[in-house]
Amino acid sequence: FLKRNSSPFLAVLSAEGIVPKLVWTKRMENGDVITAQQFLQARELKPSDMTSKQVAQLLRKIHRSKELLGMMERLGKKPLVPHRLLEEVKQNEYVELKAHPTVRDALAFLERHVDDVYCMEYVVCH
Repeated sequence: FLKRNSSPFLAVLSAEGIVPKLVWTKRMENGDVITAQQFLQARELKPSDMTSKQVAQLLRKIHRSKELLGMMERLGKKPLVPHRLLEEVKQNEYVELKAHPTVRDALAFLERHVDDVYCMEYVVCH
């Protein structure tokens, strides 16, 4: 089947064997990119499928893909790290929400424990 201006991730996902193989790609005169991809008879995943081991293994393969991680880095994406996430929450403009005692307590807890959260390797998330 054909796709117009598909995500750049499609080529990586195809190379990883996660989605059907790309047959060819062509840039048109107007700048559009047409991609031909193998058609596989399949079905849409249902919520009940999400608990299967096969789906979990596929998601793990996507999340641990070094090629996808490299592509994200080339696109200028930065890892989401605890300190930066906490700063984004603190800079939130919802003054009333931040004044709520439970929210204040939660922010104080996060500030005290932000250094307890660290990551040895980064993965791709969606």
